[in-house]
Amino acid sequence: MLTTPRSGRGSGSPPPRRALTLRVLAQSCERLLDALDEGARRRDVVAALEGDPALLLEALRRANAGEATAGAVASAARAVDVLGVDGLARMARGVATVDPLRFVSEDARWIVGFRAHALSVHALARRIAAEVGAEHDADLAAAALLHDVGKLALPERLDASAGTPEDRRAAERRRCGTDHAELGAWLARSWRLPERVALAIEHHHGERLGLGAIVRLADLLAHAREGRPIEPEQLMTVALVAGLPPSTLGLLLHEPASSLATIQRRPQPIDVSPRELEVLRGLSAGRVPKQIAADLGLAEATVRSHLRRIYRRLGVADRTQAVLVARDRGWFE
Repeated sequence: MLTTPRSGRGSGSPPPRRALTLRVLAQSCERLLDALDEGARRRDVVAALEGDPALLLEALRRANAGEATAGAVASAARAVDVLGVDGLARMARGVATVDPLRFVSEDARWIVGFRAHALSVHALARRIAAEVGAEHDADLAAAALLHDVGKLALPERLDASAGTPEDRRAAERRRCGTDHAELGAWLARSWRLPERVALAIEHHHGERLGLGAIVRLADLLAHAREGRPIEPEQLMTVALVAGLPPSTLGLLLHEPASSLATIQRRPQPIDVSPRELEVLRGLSAGRVPKQIAADLGLAEATVRSHLRRIYRRLGVADRTQAVLVARDRGWFE
């Protein structure tokens, strides 16, 4: 479980903060367990960790906890090597979770929005890094996915739609005595994450070159694509600092986002088996695999096998997306 961090190496007194109570999406833990059940293919396990910033943060925190690895583990791939299959399985079963399909709350909605923005920044950061020749940077995913981690511990959460990113950061400093970039860097150091990741978090609103500039540009682009206000001149300046040509910046700013929005919202033929549809209906009702197995008189492993086939057929990553697709296609009465 993520808890208030212990005193770490070198960032001085902690800034004002509230207790960190971030919960991982239940679907993210299930996706990780499914990947481990399938024989622990490293690529799938890494993708499951990078699919949820809270889960990645917990994996990095645990992987950097040992004296031999402290400050050395920055990527999901390295965390997989350090923690191993058993360690990852224990983590997935032990973290606190929230399930927006079963209980909709303000906190759950905030976590879903936090995750969605982090994933958007991660995807854009990878595109930018590839364009400027930094695609093999092992620290990039962690820096992009965790750039806003400080927001989780701010004494007060501010409206994400109020003003530009710089306006909100200034408001944080006025009302909380710190901002999410400063607080996020302190958290990263307290958890003994690599200093390069902490610096990228700390300077993703600053003028620093390198990793911080890529994350900052990806963050601004994500805000713009989400319809939130930004300063166009600032966007152009940060693109120049990151080394991204104006033509590529325009492409990243205006190209359609790949998302479930492309799904046609009209009844479509059901292309899963009757049993798989029963499993989907169980998911839609907020049931977890163990409960669905009991309802249908199946082994839990059989239900998870059905889920993996459903995910492949629908082209989705987890049960939340599977339910949304099935609902959009009119498969539920």
